[in-house]
Amino acid sequence: DIVVRADKSLLAVVRTDAIDSGFEYSKGQLFYAESFDHGYTWTAPQLMGIPGHSPSMIRLPDGAIMLGCRRLSSTGNFTSVYFSRDGVNFEFLFNAAEPRAHRNSATGYPYFTMLNNEDIYMAFYAGDTTLSWPTKTYCAGNVIRYKGGLYIGPTGCGDLGYLTADINLDCKV
Repeated sequence: DIVVRADKSLLAVVRTDAIDSGFEYSKGQLFYAESFDHGYTWTAPQLMGIPGHSPSMIRLPDGAIMLGCRRLSSTGNFTSVYFSRDGVNFEFLFNAAEPRAHRNSATGYPYFTMLNNEDIYMAFYAGDTTLSWPTKTYCAGNVIRYKGGLYIGPTGCGDLGYLTADINLDCKV
């Protein structure tokens, strides 16, 4: 994914499957590259230290950047969210809240959109291996509150597989 930073430079985040993260089925690392001339030239890719797939970014109104990805872990894969004020150094924020009790399959492929000045919606792919096809995989989402330059946290989630929404914002449907 590519995002325009507050200083108008470009930040690209990509994955490679050539680096092993140290556990079974763990190939995948995120790299970043920067362009300071509107994309004509790019820096050499640099390892971010985030084992993952399918990166997605959004620049927030104050210039900070939120990054989501399918994070690889020895205890399972998660849709994880990271945050950067400078557009280079990212810190872990949270793993997406799952609306189903039996989330036990791969997750990932996040996508962000601003709902208003404070709320960001992150849609992502999730799966429940206790179900049969086609209900086994579904689209889930979290509403993320970011107010006054402070991350407040996920404030709600929904599950299009059940065609329901999280009306009381407790991430249970």
